[in-house]
Amino acid sequence: MLVDMGLVRTAKGLKDARRYLQEANFTSQRELETYNKHREAYSDTGRWLFEKPQFILWSLQACGLLVVVGAPGCGKAVLAAA
Repeated sequence: MLVDMGLVRTAKGLKDARRYLQEANFTSQRELETYNKHREAYSDTGRWLFEKPQFILWSLQACGLLVVVGAPGCGKAVLAAA
């Protein structure tokens, strides 16, 4: 499911975006164990972002989207999962 960022401004669009971004539902115990293994191994990934003044200011706002722009393969999805 792709989320149209223009629709995120509506209540339904925001609900759809939150559902899309929620944590994955695993279909097997093996998938869950693999996920947990990787999550633990990379638990400090992205910590630098959480310490940036710009991120802290954004996180204290009542609402809003944080847009991370970068080249393919540079780690945007890894930051989103952190």
